[in-house]
Parts: sequence; C-alpha cells; structure tokens
Amino acid sequence: MEKHGRTEEGRALIRELDGRSEYDTLFKHEPTKEDRMLEHVYRNATYRDPASVLKAIDDFGWKHWMMNVGDGAKTEALEGVLTEKNPTVVLELGGYCGYSALRMSRLLPEESRIFSVEPHPHCVAIASAVHAYAGVPQGRIQILNGTLESVLPVLRERLTLEFGPERSGEKCRIDLAFLDHDKVAYLSDFQLLDSSGLLQQGAVVVADNVIFPGAPEYLEHVRALDTYSSRFVPGLLEYVDDESRAELHDGVEISTRVS
Repeated sequence: MEKHGRTEEGRALIRELDGRSEYDTLFKHEPTKEDRMLEHVYRNATYRDPASVLKAIDDFGWKHWMMNVGDGAKTEALEGVLTEKNPTVVLELGGYCGYSALRMSRLLPEESRIFSVEPHPHCVAIASAVHAYAGVPQGRIQILNGTLESVLPVLRERLTLEFGPERSGEKCRIDLAFLDHDKVAYLSDFQLLDSSGLLQQGAVVVADNVIFPGAPEYLEHVRALDTYSSRFVPGLLEYVDDESRAELHDGVEISTRVS
C-alpha cells in the first residue's frame, strides 16, 4: 500500500500553490480567488449546463490552483464508486465551491440527495451560486453550514424529511461519504460518523488527498479496522503541471463497511 501521507510537507505545498484564497481574505474587501472563479463561470460556462460549469472551474483551476478533486484519476475512482453503488444518500465533508457535489450529482438517480457540509459561509454562498447556475434541481444538493459535529442533528432531520421514517432512527444511514475537508479532521470526523450509526454495512467512505497534503492518522486507523475493507487508488495532485506532478503523488482511500 502507499505509505502514509506527509502532512506537514503537504500543507506547506498547498499554501504555496493556493495563493490568495477564501481562507486568507475572509475579512478583506478585495475579491477572493473563489469570487473570481465564480465570475469565470458566469462569463464562460453555459447556463444550466453542468458539464460546461465543471469545465469552466477546471479551466480556472489550471490557471489559479484550487483544492478541488480535479479532473484526473482520483475523480475517475470516485465516479466509479458512484456508478457501482448508486447511492441514495451522499455526505460530502468539505463542500468548498461546489465542484465535487456538482460532479457527483450528474451520476446519481433523481431521488438521490447530496448533503454537503462546509464551515465557511462565503464558500457556502459560492457553492450555492455554482449549483444554481448549473441548473441543479432545488433540494438535490443541500449545503449544511458548519462542522460535521454541529450539523449532525440537522442531517438526521433532513433525512427524515426527504425519505420518511425508513431513514430515521436506527435506520438513518449514509450510503457514501466523501471526505475532502481539513485533513487533520478526517480521523475524528470518521470516528464520529462510524459511532453515529450513519455508516452501516455496505456504506463506502472515499477520502481524497490522503497522501498530499496527507492524512496519515486516518489511513492508519481505517486500514486497521476489521469492520472496513480499504483500498488505495493512486492519483496525482489536482491542477498541477506534468513536470511538478512527478513529485506530487496523491490518491484516494476507498473504504467499504463490511460488518
């Protein structure tokens, strides 16, 4: 298996690549990189065309690096799981600007719902605008502003409202969880999900950026569990040129609950 991620080196590299982003201009008046990305979508993507919106975000990401899952092998792995499992309920931790949720929504049945957890209010606004411009039906992607711990009660309520009693109480469940938020929080949030009863047998957890920036504690923990079967799918860091990519190995960890 791929060795555990180099968390500190990874974070330093991300800071170097990321430049001026939402996270260092929250209290300033100049447009953030995320604002400029949204403007790029409005100027270059076709209204109510999700593929066109995704392409515009990818094009922007190649010029102004963004922490999306990107358009390479890691996305192919995620989409392969979606196609195979055909989940009804998807939980995304780290909605950022709405890219991954939009990408996933295209592959899901009409009755499926994506609950995207994002702690930064401005990113919530950007993601909501991206989804609206792409023509995502109302309610299909529901963004929850906060941390996983803070939104869990709301998530349970939403599941009951959307799917009725069969998804409430002990039967409340998530079919697929996509971890793409603060890598330091991967382990604690996974443990919270695992102990909540939301991840039942057959549930799949896909974790991005487990090598760069790295989530070594999460990898060590999930790979040691008898209740999960895990596999690593190698990939490369998103939106990085071929010369740099030779040094920037990454990948996704796909863990299926087996008991």
